Amino acid sequence: MRMKTVVDKVRVVYRIDGLRGVIAKAAGAPIAQASARRDFRRYSEWYANHLIFVAGLPKSGSTWLASMLASLPGFVDRTPSVWAASMLTDFSQDLSDDIFAEFRRQLVVVKGHTRGTEDNVAVLDRLGAPYLVLLRDPRDQLISSYWYLRNRPKHRRHHLVAGRTLDEYIKTRLVDGSFDDQILAWIRLWAHNRSELALIARYEDLVDSPAEGLQSIFRHLGFSVAASSVGEIVERHSFRNTTGRLPGDEDVSAFARKGQPGEWEEVFGVEERELFARIGEDVIESGGWKPTQEM
Repeated sequence: MRMKTVVDKVRVVYRIDGLRGVIAKAAGAPIAQASARRDFRRYSEWYANHLIFVAGLPKSGSTWLASMLASLPGFVDRTPSVWAASMLTDFSQDLSDDIFAEFRRQLVVVKGHTRGTEDNVAVLDRLGAPYLVLLRDPRDQLISSYWYLRNRPKHRRHHLVAGRTLDEYIKTRLVDGSFDDQILAWIRLWAHNRSELALIARYEDLVDSPAEGLQSIFRHLGFSVAASSVGEIVERHSFRNTTGRLPGDEDVSAFARKGQPGEWEEVFGVEERELFARIGEDVIESGGWKPTQEM
């Protein structure tokens, strides 16, 4: 058995596998599947586990994290067909014991807005592989969701922002119960039900120390990845390299709009702080974020 070590050849593998991925996508799903199985034969002995599951809320940085994880040689980012084939709400990506069966003999990153219900956690426990739960300060997530929906008129939730300013959107979500029922409840569920197989990662920590944070994630997954390879992955997926802008340089029309945590401190006024503190300060405290009322 070869040692499960990702050797320091990421740059070369990027070139080879990146070109193969472009060709496979252009040729369609059958060739993409064949390519994934070929890569499994080539790389599977490098890794302790062959499926990486990431749970994250919309606009929490989970797309960024999944992309970095899928940069490991041989890994691809996939969505279970049962999710892709149906009209989904943001939080209905539940799990079943056979949901990952289509990814046998593939190295796969699966990212979902999956809730931390007892049933979903039990599925992951039976799978037996370490998994990740990515959290972002819910106050920043609330702001980010406004700009995301505003720029997508065809999105099923666009009506929530239509004709509303950012301040109006924030106050509405905090008062009508939807933010508590969806976003805060999602975080509470994972905090309460996660098993020892889960690693809770924070978006803010990944932004502040991406190489250190990513290496910690790899260790949790049982992967041995050279520091130089981690640095290569982080650099390739940095805000600057993926957007052409520096963190904090805002483009309100972009998916990666600003790339800088803590925006809520500039946006939330006294009323917004009071409204949030009434419903979500337990989440802020358990997540280790700055208290809402602290000026």
